[in-house]
Amino acid sequence: MTPRLIRWSIWALLAVPAVVLVLGLLGTLATPAGVQALGSVLNTQSGLIGSTLAYCLATAIAGTGLGWLLAHVLAMYRTPGRRVLHALCLAPLVLPSFTFAMALIVLFGHSGLVTGRLAPGFEVYGFGGLVVAGTMARFPLAYLNLSWAYRRLDTALLEAAGELGASPGRVTRRLVVPRLGPPLLSSFLLLFGDAMADVAIPLVIGGGYPTLATRMYEAIASEGDLTAATAYALLLTVPAVVLWLLASRLGREQSNPIGTAAPRPARAPAVAGRLLQVLAWASAGLVLALLLAVLAGALSDPDGGLSTAQVWSLLHGPDTRPFAMSLVLALVAAPLAMALAFALTRAASDELGRLRRARRTLQALAALPPTVLGLGAFLALSATGTWLRDAGLEPRIVPWLAIGAILAVHLVRFTPRVALPALRSADALVPLLRDQAVLLGARPRDLTRSLVWPGVRTEIAGGGLATFADTLTAVSSVILLTNAQVPLLPVRMLADIDAGRLPAASAATLVLSGAVLIVTGVHRLWRSDLVRRRLTTVVAR
Repeated sequence: MTPRLIRWSIWALLAVPAVVLVLGLLGTLATPAGVQALGSVLNTQSGLIGSTLAYCLATAIAGTGLGWLLAHVLAMYRTPGRRVLHALCLAPLVLPSFTFAMALIVLFGHSGLVTGRLAPGFEVYGFGGLVVAGTMARFPLAYLNLSWAYRRLDTALLEAAGELGASPGRVTRRLVVPRLGPPLLSSFLLLFGDAMADVAIPLVIGGGYPTLATRMYEAIASEGDLTAATAYALLLTVPAVVLWLLASRLGREQSNPIGTAAPRPARAPAVAGRLLQVLAWASAGLVLALLLAVLAGALSDPDGGLSTAQVWSLLHGPDTRPFAMSLVLALVAAPLAMALAFALTRAASDELGRLRRARRTLQALAALPPTVLGLGAFLALSATGTWLRDAGLEPRIVPWLAIGAILAVHLVRFTPRVALPALRSADALVPLLRDQAVLLGARPRDLTRSLVWPGVRTEIAGGGLATFADTLTAVSSVILLTNAQVPLLPVRMLADIDAGRLPAASAATLVLSGAVLIVTGVHRLWRSDLVRRRLTTVVAR
């Protein structure tokens, strides 16, 4: 195969599913009924749009502020227990997105551990609980983005300001905060768009609070109205794409150096710094309290004692199938996304213009909301299932089509997120690749093995781990695709919470997060020098 044919084949594996999903939505909206449904939504659902914007705005502001607080404390001050604080900041990333909403119900629900004893009649459902749960689930995104920005501040400038007599507060206000403008804004936009497309958290703790994403889901699940669902999906897609592209543009601006990359030495905090440390630890304490609530729910017994029956039922009992199906799909989707991302990086890294076109295309794909991708796959799956039934083909094909649709959604959703960091790293390799090819006559496989892979393997591996965690705990993108033949544990957890089976849902959270931690630990162990030395010794023998 020629290099051009290889490149087109790689792009087809990613672009064809995305085009099918988008065309399914546009085809439904292009009908007279679709146009009428869109007009009806715009004319009669202004309150729904306003409530969605209020929830997204509150969550984005609170999540960005909390992420900044934690990133600032860990980057600027000598903080005791910084590793524990950092681990608590990252803990929500290995959990289903609605875990904290479930934990709030365990503590403050109608018969929660706290409300049942200390505050009877307290209601956690509704806008307040929704904002708290959404903030706790999303602040790690802002924390990671801002931590990266803090690491790139000019250490010499900050130290010189301190030596000239500037107070820590003045250094923060006049030097640090202005340089954090783009990452703060990009974090806000990312959290806003993610909250807009979320289905799970509003379903769990919203208490009937309306959002566009939940209304889209209810239009299909409760009313069977595909046309209205596609109208809601369009209202989700347009702002989500705009927000993502704006955040991506700000991210590209951050790629220009604003200082040295060396970590800045932390200093002892002043009075204001100590207050920020107290607030940071209070926020981390809330995260820990909610995680302990989930653990208590997972190990609770109906008689009031401790039991691991719920956990073992998921591992080797009658409820194993949903967990096994979710785990297998994650173990398949993550390597596929890594392989496809590396192939795209290698195909685009020979030429600077091709590299930039690839980045723009992947950014457009990454901007599609997961809820909308799931709806597009559902429409395509429904049309295919109808055709198969009319043709009298074997109905056992339908579950495999559902599995293929789930994998296609995962690849379209997560491959750009793996490939974009790799493409940014490969951007610095383009001149070197060209020089090696022209001057030394290196073969393509030599370039791949000696230059491209060493330059991007860290980004590919990190993206693969994130993809595994995200696919294992995904809800919004697959909630319409799961069924009795293809059960997924995160989606079944929503049914358990709705039915009041909080111990079962908590046990599922424990099992899913344990699987993510095991895979992450195996990866870190594999990369350790001890394992490499032992493997080298075994091979030598």
